[in-house]
Amino acid sequence: MEQMWKAAGNDFTWLSGLEEGALTYVRSWAQGNIMLSVVVQVEEGRRADVLKAAKGWRQESGVVVAPYLSRQSMQLRKQRTEVFRGLYEAGANPKWVGCADICFTNGQGERVMHQF
Repeated sequence: MEQMWKAAGNDFTWLSGLEEGALTYVRSWAQGNIMLSVVVQVEEGRRADVLKAAKGWRQESGVVVAPYLSRQSMQLRKQRTEVFRGLYEAGANPKWVGCADICFTNGQGERVMHQF
């Protein structure tokens, strides 16, 4: 519970491997007596650093990192899943970018954004 209060004050110093300002507190809630959920915003350009650091957090602090999308973003991603699946089946190595954009490898071997 102490970590949730620290997070609410944008204090993430208890998480190893993070530079100051990488995370910003958004909201939190308790799930029963044991589990806490905290939603944070990851500073642009720091996602890879946060995911790399998160690998050790589970053992160190019991922190599990999971992506969080708003209801609108989930609906948009659901609408675009068939496009993603088609690119995957075509061998274009698609990746989700941001909430619901898709980049893939085109015929020239370049990573490009899909145009919706």
